[in-house]
Amino acid sequence: MSAEVEDKYSPKLFTLDEDKIGVGPDVLVIAPDGTNIEDGDIVAVTGVVRRYERTELKRDYDWFELGAEYGVKYTSRPVIIADSIVKVKD
Repeated sequence: MSAEVEDKYSPKLFTLDEDKIGVGPDVLVIAPDGTNIEDGDIVAVTGVVRRYERTELKRDYDWFELGAEYGVKYTSRPVIIADSIVKVKD
């Protein structure tokens, strides 16, 4: 999937701005290896899609920390666990 980086929460957590291309709400991307992308970059992301379940993500990625205020926003929505992130355009 290719889209614009909407919000970079940390080097390992960011969202893709899906509403601009008409797909729906922003998609959270978890980048276990980290990344140097910035807000506004266009990136191509490949990986595994799974449901946002905070306790499961904390179990699987001990570094995972996204404020509780985002829990409501992302709960039960799909997230991408990135295998590859390529910057297509700054």
